[in-house]
Amino acid sequence: MLELHDHDDRDLDDLRGWFLDHPSAIRWGGPLMRWPLTPDSFEEDLKLDFVRTRVAREEDGKLLAFGQYYRKLNRCHLARIAIAPSARGRGLGRSLVQALMTDAKEQLQLDACSLYVLADNTPAVACYRACGFEFAEDPEPQPALPDCLFMVAERRAVSAA
Repeated sequence: MLELHDHDDRDLDDLRGWFLDHPSAIRWGGPLMRWPLTPDSFEEDLKLDFVRTRVAREEDGKLLAFGQYYRKLNRCHLARIAIAPSARGRGLGRSLVQALMTDAKEQLQLDACSLYVLADNTPAVACYRACGFEFAEDPEPQPALPDCLFMVAERRAVSAA
């Protein structure tokens, strides 16, 4: 499992570089992500003052993974999950999701987790299913993202990486 840390300004600079156009930023961060991703607008759009933000870094300190969570409908809701483009395809997504679930459960004192994923993001769907998430009816449908699916997982269903 990845070791999670609090983020710093350098992490946010690296993260902004992972999204090369507005559509990719929206697919990851939601329909309210502004473009271009300036340092100020990016920090505001990430809602850093309202959600817990966690990162994992390479040994050299470079950002490897990013994720956020908050309480939503009495669940740990995971959001804005990303792996560095250079590290994708190595199975780190599963490790990140499991680490976020563990951290969120401890911090929020909740057992269930939820998240949203776009229907055509098949690698993310496969990752989330491997972490114990299942599709569920969205109690708060997202009209701005009609192809967005809601998934939930009971914490105890997650196996160790």
